[in-house]
Amino acid sequence: MKVLIVHHLEMTWCDGYAMHYTSFDQEAEKLLQYLEDNNYCYDRIILTLFENWELQPEHYYTGLAEHIDEVHTYGYGWTEETVENSLDNIEWIEGGCHSDFLPIYDWIKNLKGHEVHLCGAFDGECIDDMETALAGAEVEYKRISELIV
Repeated sequence: MKVLIVHHLEMTWCDGYAMHYTSFDQEAEKLLQYLEDNNYCYDRIILTLFENWELQPEHYYTGLAEHIDEVHTYGYGWTEETVENSLDNIEWIEGGCHSDFLPIYDWIKNLKGHEVHLCGAFDGECIDDMETALAGAEVEYKRISELIV
């Protein structure tokens, strides 16, 4: 199965997009064009959001919503206290550049053995966290550099 993770493509990061001379709308358009250019070749597209569990209005008005198969919350900034106070049975690993620890949710573990591609925002930040989590779950992945802010 060929899977695309679209990490943190959401309006929450408008200021961050602006710092990179782009916008949510521009990034959404680039993703849609990429999907069209590649004949919608993914069997499953997963969108991760910072604090939401469901598609937001911006995903509908840009047309992204019709291509998203799953939505998962994946924040950042987890600390040792977060891990100690976690009530869920979640596996945690040592974090990347801005999270002391990272959760390895079942949906991430279940990607092992699939062809996984990663895009989204922001390189060296949230993308780093997702790359660390994927590596921690022994999930091989490929970055789509032109779709990483």
